[in-house]
Amino acid sequence: MKYVILFLVSLLAFCLEVPLAEAQQRTTNTSPTAESNSSKRNNDKKRADKLYRDLGYMSSVKFYNRLPKEERENVEVMAHLANSFRLNHRTEDAEFWYSKFIDKSKDPQHYLHYAQVLQSNGNCEDAVDWFEKYRELAEPADRNYRDFIRDCDEIDFFRQRRNVVLYNQKDLNTAHLDFSPIPYKEGVVFTSTRGRDGLAVDLDHWTNDNFSDLFYAQRISDSLFSKPTPLHGEINARFHDGVACFTGGDRRMIFTRNNYDGQSKEGLIDLKIYQAFTSDEGYWQEAEELPFNSDEFTTCHPTLARNGRTLYFASNRPGGFGGLDIYTSEFIGGMWSEPVNLGSVVNGSGNELFPFIAADGQLYYASNGFKGLGGLDIYVASKQKEDGAASRWTKRENLGKPFNSAKDDFGFYIDQTKTKGFLSSNREGGFGGDDIYSWYLRNGDWYDDGGAMERRICVSDQNTGARISGASVHLLEVFEEGQNQTGDDDLLLTLEPMDQEREKFVLGVQQKRNRKAAKEISRTTNDKGWVAHAVAPNVKYRIRVEQDGYVPFEQIVDARDIRTTDNYCIELEKEKCYTIKGVVLNKQSREEMPQATVTLLRKCEKREEVIDIDVNARFELCIPCNCEYRIRATHEGFEEDFDYIEPMQEDCESEVELALRLYLVPRQSVAYAPPVTYPQAPPPAYPATSTPMPPPTAYQPMTNYQAVTTYQPVTTYQPVTTYQPVTTYQPVTTYQPQPYPVAPAQPTVVDWTPEMLRMHFLGDPNRNFVEGQLISLKDIYYDFDKFNIRGDASLDLDRVLYLMKTYQSMKISLESHTDSRGSKAYNRNLSHNRALEARQYLIKRGINPSRVTARGFGESKTTNRCVDGVSCSEAEHQMNRRTEVRITSFKEPNLQVTGDR
Repeated sequence: MKYVILFLVSLLAFCLEVPLAEAQQRTTNTSPTAESNSSKRNNDKKRADKLYRDLGYMSSVKFYNRLPKEERENVEVMAHLANSFRLNHRTEDAEFWYSKFIDKSKDPQHYLHYAQVLQSNGNCEDAVDWFEKYRELAEPADRNYRDFIRDCDEIDFFRQRRNVVLYNQKDLNTAHLDFSPIPYKEGVVFTSTRGRDGLAVDLDHWTNDNFSDLFYAQRISDSLFSKPTPLHGEINARFHDGVACFTGGDRRMIFTRNNYDGQSKEGLIDLKIYQAFTSDEGYWQEAEELPFNSDEFTTCHPTLARNGRTLYFASNRPGGFGGLDIYTSEFIGGMWSEPVNLGSVVNGSGNELFPFIAADGQLYYASNGFKGLGGLDIYVASKQKEDGAASRWTKRENLGKPFNSAKDDFGFYIDQTKTKGFLSSNREGGFGGDDIYSWYLRNGDWYDDGGAMERRICVSDQNTGARISGASVHLLEVFEEGQNQTGDDDLLLTLEPMDQEREKFVLGVQQKRNRKAAKEISRTTNDKGWVAHAVAPNVKYRIRVEQDGYVPFEQIVDARDIRTTDNYCIELEKEKCYTIKGVVLNKQSREEMPQATVTLLRKCEKREEVIDIDVNARFELCIPCNCEYRIRATHEGFEEDFDYIEPMQEDCESEVELALRLYLVPRQSVAYAPPVTYPQAPPPAYPATSTPMPPPTAYQPMTNYQAVTTYQPVTTYQPVTTYQPVTTYQPVTTYQPQPYPVAPAQPTVVDWTPEMLRMHFLGDPNRNFVEGQLISLKDIYYDFDKFNIRGDASLDLDRVLYLMKTYQSMKISLESHTDSRGSKAYNRNLSHNRALEARQYLIKRGINPSRVTARGFGESKTTNRCVDGVSCSEAEHQMNRRTEVRITSFKEPNLQVTGDR
C-alpha cells in the first residue's frame, strides 16, 4: 500500500497490513536460490514465493510474471500479485489483479484492500460496495475502530481550503521516494531513497530501490533550496534511516532506524527509535537507541513537543487498537516514561503514523483507518484543556483538500505562525514516487477562507455513535453587543460626550443598529443523520437540537469551530426511559395483525397517541418512568385488548425491556332460530317395581348444553345407567342432529379466608404479615428460556390475588429469578420480564398498578448448587426459575376486606 513507509523494513509487516505469519527476516543483495534439476517454470514459482515470503514484493512480481497464464491465474498467485502492487502503491495494477480473484475470496482483508485501491483510483461507488462487504465480515474491533465512506457524496463534502496554495518542491524531489521534511538550521532535513553518490548500496527487494537515508538542503529563498546532500557522520548506515526531529539547539537528533542488534521471534528486523548528537563541525556521532524499544514490535516516526521533553511516535506494540497507533512518552528525571496510547479519538484499527506535534499542541498525523479521500489522509487532533493542563484528546478532523488527495498524503509540517509548511504525497503530477510539497496561506488566516462555507452538521447517539435521522436542528446567529444584526451598514452622525460632566460634545460616527431578531433556520437531519448549512465567518450560532427519546441539546458555537471540520457532530444523550417491545396477535390463530391500531394513553399528561406498528405487527416504545400508561390494541371485528404499565424509576435505570403481547379475539355473532320441538325419548325399561314411571317431559333447547352420562350412543338406544329424573331434562348428544359442543369444566372457586392465607403463606394462621417479609411462591414456575406463566403455575398467583384483595394497604414487590443457564445479562432481562408478567397477571385482575412492582435478579440468587459450570437435572434447574413476593409496605395489618375492590 505504501511507497512512503517502505523504507521501514519490518514496520511493513504490520504498518502495511502484511500478516506477521508471512513476514520473515529480509536479506539484501541476495539472488533467489536456484532449484537444480527442476524445470524453469517450477524455479520461477519457488523463487517468487520465497521472495514474497521475505517481503521482496517487487522482486517477486518479476518471477510471477514469467509463469504461464494458467498458473498466473491461480487465486494464491493473483492475491500475491495484487498485494505486491498495492504495497508499492501501483494501485491500477493492484486493482486489475484484485478484480480477477476477489469474487472467489472469502478473506475480508482482500475486500478491504480492494476497496482502498478502488477509492484511490477514483472508482468510488465500487469502493463503497466493497467497504460494506468488508464491514459485514470484519472482526468487531475493526468495525468499532475503523470508519470508511458510506456514499460518494461524502468525498465531495470534505473541506476545500480555498486559501491554501500547494506546490511541488521540485528542487528536493527525484523519481525515488522523498518525504517527511523537517526544518533544521537554515534549511530542511528529509528522508530519501535516491542513494548516496559514489557509494555502492544494497537494494531493497520490497521496492527494487535503494534503502532510505537522511539528507539536508539549505534554503536559498522562500521557494528554493540547494542541492540535497547526505548528513555527515555515523547516521546513514547500511539499511533504512529516516524521519527525524531535533532538539537542544539542533545538536540532538531523534530518528528511526532498523534494529541492528537483534530480531523478533518471527525473524523480523523491527524498527526502533535512536538518538544521536552532533559535534561543532556538524558531524553526527554514533547513535544509541531509546529504552522503550523492543525486538518484538516496531517503534518509529518520532516528533518532539516544543518543551523538548514530550515525544510522540508510532508503534504496533501490544495493547493498541490495531495496526500502528500514536503513543507518547515523557522525559522525566533523566529517563523516558512508559509509553501511553493516545486513545480511540486519535487511533483506529487501521494505521496511524508520521505524527507531528505543532507549536500550539495540535497533533497532525496520517491514517488510513478513518473516512478520507483515499490512501493515507492527514488528520489533526485536539486536546481538551482544564486549568491549563491537557486532559485528553477530544477531537479529530480530516484536513481536507488540497492537503489530502485520493493518493497517500503524510509527513505534514506546519510552522509556528500556522501560515506555511510541508507535506509529502504520491499524488498525480509528481516525479513518480513520494514527493515533498510546500504550502502557504494566501491571506495568512488558517481559519478564514473568506465567505460562507457549506458544512455538515451531524447528529449522533452519545452512547452508540449511530447517526440520528429526523432530528430537528435549529440555528440562530448570535451577535455580540455592537454588531449589526440585520446587515444594515448605514452610518449615523452622533454627538458623543467628551467628559463625565457631559458639558462638551464631539461629532462622532457610529454604525446604525437595528434590533430586529435574526431569522432562525430550522432543518431536519436526513437519513444519514446530517443537515447542510452555509456557515458564515466571524459569527456565533445558537444551535438547538431536538429528537424524541433524547435530552434536548442547546449551545452557542463559534462559527470557526464549525468551519474547521467537514462534519460538526452533536451528540445527543438518550432520555432515561422504560423500553417496551410489543406485538399484536390474533388470539385464535396466533397470527400477527399489522392492520391493528395501537394507542398509548399517558395518564399523567392526560393525552392519548397512536403508536406506529410495522408489517409484523410489532412496535417499540420508550416511555418515561413514574407515570401510568394504558396500551390498547383495536381492530374492526375483534374485541380490544389492553394492558396497564406503571414503570418505576428503577425500571428506567436498568437496561431491561418489557416484552408485551396484546391478543385480539374475534367477535362472536349469534344466530337466532325459532324453538325446535325434539322427539321424546323412548321410556327406559325400568325393572318392575312399585314405583310408577315418571310422565314424559317435553325437551326445551337451551343456550348452553351439558354432557351427561345418561345415555351412551349405540346403534339402538339403550340406557346403560339408571335414569336420573330431573325437573327439566337436558338434551343429550344422542338426540341431536349434530353433536352439541361440550362446555369446559369450571374451576372450583375457593373463598380464601385471612386464616387460610396466613396458613398458606406463613405456615401459621395466627402469625401476621409484616413489612419486609419475603414469601416464596411454591407453584409459580416457568419453562426454560420463557417468561410466560404456565397454566399449572398460576395457582399461587391467584392466592396472592386474594391476599392483595384482603389486605388493601399492602404493597408488594414481585422478585423473579432464573436458573444459571445463559449469560448473566440475558438472565437479568429474562427474570425482569418474568416478574413483569406476574405483575400484569395481578393488574389485569383488578389490583392497582401502584401496589405492585417487579424486579428481576437473573441467576444471582440460586437456591441450590446449580451455578455456572455445575451439571444439574432439569428438576434442579426448575427450582431456581421462581418468583417470590416481598411485602414493601403494610400500614394496616389488621384491616381485612372481603370481596373485590
